[in-house]
Amino acid sequence: MSIDIKGLPPTAAQNLSNSSQVKGQGDEANRPSKISDAAPSATVSLTSTSTRLRALEHELANQSVVDSKRVEAIRNRIQNGTYVIDSKTLAANMLGLEGALHSKA
Repeated sequence: MSIDIKGLPPTAAQNLSNSSQVKGQGDEANRPSKISDAAPSATVSLTSTSTRLRALEHELANQSVVDSKRVEAIRNRIQNGTYVIDSKTLAANMLGLEGALHSKA
């Protein structure tokens, strides 16, 4: 059965149909030999919200999880000897993390 998904980019729809193979009773024996023997096609329409969600997922997947500029700036400050550790802020952050971990347990 072919499925036409409106609102999904053609390449994504093609990847979806290529990757979703149903395996079950009789596998090869029960599969139609020609497209004309297949069940009628179905059409699915995605809402604008689901289309936007897919676009956001794509954007997030392409973003780095590390802020390279910040890492480089800190690395330079350490090498230059100008990086100062604020022990009070560090301790407060560690206690906050510890509290968050225990509140979820």
